[in-house]
Amino acid sequence: MKIVEILVVVFSLTSCSSYYDTIPLSRVSEERKNVAQNFAQTIFTKCQNKDYSEIEGFNISKRFQKYIVTDSLKRNCDWIEKKFGANIGIDHLASVRTAKRPSDFLDVFSFELKSDKATKPVYLHLGLYRDKNFVELPYYFSSNENYFLAMWKKYCKKKK
Repeated sequence: MKIVEILVVVFSLTSCSSYYDTIPLSRVSEERKNVAQNFAQTIFTKCQNKDYSEIEGFNISKRFQKYIVTDSLKRNCDWIEKKFGANIGIDHLASVRTAKRPSDFLDVFSFELKSDKATKPVYLHLGLYRDKNFVELPYYFSSNENYFLAMWKKYCKKKK
């Protein structure tokens, strides 16, 4: 009976720690880095200029498009300005992570942001499919550089 308990504990510890991989930035192509960075910068520029027109020039997934149509983009920009200030931009690409599941072809790019109001580091997590560089959710702001860890903490808070 003790052996079964030990195996359960070991399995649960190893399964949680191996959910995602960090991809070295040197292995991520410049094209993919530029697509993700240009998309994020385009949204920030549109917000600063109060331009809520359609975002063009990017492959955007259908699921993500509903979050960046005119009225949603305006709400998003208002929230960004309220939370981080009017002048927000990308400081640098902090990391790229991917889930280990073979069916998941999504990489999460984490950009450290610079802003007027932020007193501690803020990160934008942006999803990018490996196939044709489609921009996808997550489009998530957090103070945690690791998107998967940030989601785990958010999930644990909801369960309490």
